[in-house]
Amino acid sequence: MVGIVVALGASGAALYTHIHDDGLSTAVHQLGFNQTGRSVAEDELLAAGTQLQSEHQVYHTYRRSNVTHFAGLSFGYVSDDAYCLQVVKGGHWYHMAGPEGIPLDGAC
Repeated sequence: MVGIVVALGASGAALYTHIHDDGLSTAVHQLGFNQTGRSVAEDELLAAGTQLQSEHQVYHTYRRSNVTHFAGLSFGYVSDDAYCLQVVKGGHWYHMAGPEGIPLDGAC
């Protein structure tokens, strides 16, 4: 019984470490659930784009925006009037130039 509890604890710790390092969406993709790397990237890029638009209405620039809570997401470039977000999911680069961009393959 103690061995089972220890094994479950070790498995949980390993999963937590993986999710903490790579993000939940990457862990879900690697476990083979519904979303592909592309759909995860699209979801994150669109969510970040929505956040950027909201912040732009307040600050009138994209430079003050923080996207670090999106796992692996970074700015390819950012200015007062435009930005390009990029992310690697499933071993492939995806990006979205904005405002009003759509997720596309490749880095910025």
